Amino acid sequence: MLDFRFPGLFLILSILTFLVYYPALQAQFIIDDEAFYIKDPLMTASDGLFRIWFSPLEEDSIWFYVPISRTTFWLERNLWGLDLRVTHGINIVLHWIASLMLWLFLRNLKIKGAWLIGVMFAIHPVHVQSVAWIAERRNVVAICFFIPCIWAYLRFERGDEKKNGGWYILSLIFFTAALLSKTSTIMLPGILVLCRFWFRASWKFADFLRLLPFFLLSFATGIVRIWYESGALGARGALHPETFVERLLIAGHVPYFYLKKLFFPYPLIFHYPKWEIEISQGSMYFPVIGLGLSAGLLFWKLRGWGRGFFTGMAVFGITLFPVLGFFNIAWYQFSYVTDHWAYIPSLPLTILAVQGGIQLFEKSAEHKLLLYQMGIVFVSGSIYGLFAILTLQQTLNYKDEKTHSAAIIANNPKAWFAHFRLGDHFLENEQFELALKHYDETLKYSPPHAEAYNSRALVYIQLKQYDQAMKSFNQALKIHPRYVEAYDSRGYLYFQLGEYEKAMQDYERALKLNPKFVKTHNKRGLFFFQMKRYEQAIQAYSEAIAIDPEFIKAYINRGNTYFQIDQFGLAIRDYEEALKIDPSYAKAFHNRGSVFLYMNQYDRAIESYDEAIRIDPDSINSYLNRGIAYLKLNRLDQSLKDLNHVIQNRPDLALAYHHRGNVYIKKFKNTGRACRDWEKACQLGNCGGYSQSKKNKSC
Repeated sequence: MLDFRFPGLFLILSILTFLVYYPALQAQFIIDDEAFYIKDPLMTASDGLFRIWFSPLEEDSIWFYVPISRTTFWLERNLWGLDLRVTHGINIVLHWIASLMLWLFLRNLKIKGAWLIGVMFAIHPVHVQSVAWIAERRNVVAICFFIPCIWAYLRFERGDEKKNGGWYILSLIFFTAALLSKTSTIMLPGILVLCRFWFRASWKFADFLRLLPFFLLSFATGIVRIWYESGALGARGALHPETFVERLLIAGHVPYFYLKKLFFPYPLIFHYPKWEIEISQGSMYFPVIGLGLSAGLLFWKLRGWGRGFFTGMAVFGITLFPVLGFFNIAWYQFSYVTDHWAYIPSLPLTILAVQGGIQLFEKSAEHKLLLYQMGIVFVSGSIYGLFAILTLQQTLNYKDEKTHSAAIIANNPKAWFAHFRLGDHFLENEQFELALKHYDETLKYSPPHAEAYNSRALVYIQLKQYDQAMKSFNQALKIHPRYVEAYDSRGYLYFQLGEYEKAMQDYERALKLNPKFVKTHNKRGLFFFQMKRYEQAIQAYSEAIAIDPEFIKAYINRGNTYFQIDQFGLAIRDYEEALKIDPSYAKAFHNRGSVFLYMNQYDRAIESYDEAIRIDPDSINSYLNRGIAYLKLNRLDQSLKDLNHVIQNRPDLALAYHHRGNVYIKKFKNTGRACRDWEKACQLGNCGGYSQSKKNKSC
């Protein structure tokens, strides 16, 4: 039964959890969040849920087979649409549920301080990476099955085996669900062995048989995961430990690292500096020796004070085993450690730490050391407060890609992947000099990095440093001869330089390597459009759309091509298809408005330009064309307002002066001002109005 304190304690734990993670609700996606969630085609496919569960080897998928975690994304996307506030909110709620489960589970076991343990788990700074990073939802989903699995198994072990058989089945179901949420839970059977040992020291053959299904599931999942890491994720080569001694040294250092971070969580870095493993250096072996001696001491004291401590540390070691370095992991290209690997292993250490504090308090109470008790309460409260502040501060670092990468570099200046991501951010935002700086830093600290050379080449193109761009593309292809993206981008450079034959050769190489690479199909369309081979352009865009029905640029470009050959209905249809995919795509509204303008449907044109300007207030061309449409409808005040706005922001646009001159003639009969605008337009390259006025002797 729950006692009277439950509602208040529940409320405090809930408020603290949501308070420290509240900033995550405003966060954007980082790193691979977009690929895992936003660009995952199964999220919106009609058969998406079926394929998530029954197509584990889906082509081009970056997901391992974790259908339960993936299903949570599918449900969310189909119930609420694409809303990152909901996405982050679900991650926070799942972490909150895990904290409540931990509290109630330990309370059921009559563990002292169960609520304090639940609160510590809820607000611990090391957990931010698992909660605030969208792609790590796998952690917060998995733990919601991990804890009930142990709970159910303990209910089975503590009661009559015949009567409690249902708890055994439930435990096996929860374990399967945990594996289907995240494979790092494969070590759960080892924890069940410890639970079995805790309650019953004697073993029978039937006990081994009962645990056998758990171990078989664990073993099969582990083998498949090792294959996936080394195959699909490329976890092999010089970036990974090569000898058993190196792996043993890493395994000796990893537990100490996490012990330190769990008790002293500062600084927390998304990409920690990668250790240099020197097998000839004697001090490298001290952690391994220390672990062995500590384990021996605890085992020696197993029947006394060491029993609980041994069990807690054993659970810690067991849950860490998959990431100790004995198996290759793709993350090793960045570091041998990361915070999200400590999410589940933090459970036993949190229990031990809080239990240790409670025992100190109780001993001081026995000896009536009031001042000592007050000191323990003060220190404990300060730790909880400090951890809450650190968690809140760490959550703020997940605001967006730029903030997150900058926070990493502030603590680890050699974090090449953070430099690479910052370079991408600045490239996307057309801050080319800053992008170039960070790509250079990437290449300085990273292993040979074809992607960085390719991205740097794109910056050089924008800076019109074409020779440097070509060198970077060639370097990327030297490192990675089958790099489709580099062939595609180099083809675009050749096209810009007028070397059309070489451009088409690179496009063909890209499509030979990956016939479904939509960007190249789209660029081939642009190539054909520029060469006025419009039918071939339409075919190329159509091929891109057939591969990716949500590739919005292909719809826009095909619509532009239809517009060019006067197939206005088809052009409008493509622009509207683009708007179905992204209702906030300003360019689609602008282009649709231009078709209506050309067709003399001025009211419909104005409606489209209104939407374009509402979405993108900096869309000068939409103001210009709307001003022209107003002029055609003799709505001269509105036309003049739009054209003045254009000239104020873009004084180099001849067409704006030309049409403003027409407004001055129509509205004010002011030939002087009109002639000045026409003359200005003529100076900028549009002499239509000025020549006509000369012919009519207006100017």
